Amino acid sequence: MLRENEVPATAEADSSLSRLGRRLLTTKEAAALLRKNTKTLERWRDERRGPRWYQPEGRGTSVYYLEHEVVAFALGRVGAA
Repeated sequence: MLRENEVPATAEADSSLSRLGRRLLTTKEAAALLRKNTKTLERWRDERRGPRWYQPEGRGTSVYYLEHEVVAFALGRVGAA
């Protein structure tokens, strides 16, 4: 997938990016997308690895991932959080 500042190569890529949007994923959903166990994502967060995560309500609350960032991570195009 494309990063925000990259120009898509085709209209199809542009369409895919707009469909992907900014959907929030739970840890369980992100793990399923990456085909990993939720414990793996938890460990990655502790180790400051894996796709970027967000805790909009502060520490100790629910963790979310942006779908397009999880996809970019899976494709090897984005570094750790």
